[in-house]
Amino acid sequence: MILVACGTGTPFSWEDTAKVKPGMTEAEVIAIMGKPLSRSEFDSESTLIWNYASQDGSKAVALKFKNGRLVGDTTDP
Repeated sequence: MILVACGTGTPFSWEDTAKVKPGMTEAEVIAIMGKPLSRSEFDSESTLIWNYASQDGSKAVALKFKNGRLVGDTTDP
């Protein structure tokens, strides 16, 4: 029998999140993290969300941008 590990969401690594720094553009962050699972926008602010679940557990990161530049994050390790 062959078991295949599969996950749902957008795979990313915690090592990649450490490379993301305030002031980066959305394009720079996406180049590091990959395409986000979802995005929300309000006025000049946006939040990009990466969420991944697999047999090994789940992880999520939400990065906040203002005027296209990273200003903060909410991380759920």
